[in-house]
Amino acid sequence: MSLQQMPCNFSYESVAATMSGIVLINSGNEEHLQAAIAYTGPVAAAIDARTTGFRVSKMQQIMP
Repeated sequence: MSLQQMPCNFSYESVAATMSGIVLINSGNEEHLQAAIAYTGPVAAAIDARTTGFRVSKMQQIMP
């Protein structure tokens, strides 16, 4: 079955978390990360893996 044929199973009742904002922190700045956590509480992080700093081996392990 293609993605276009699959039904949407979204339900507002099953939403477990929401996003209230973003904080951009410069790479390697641990002090700013600590301050963001102290100010906002739990955080989620995103990594831009499009850069050449990330490589994937044949075993699908991230290689720095």
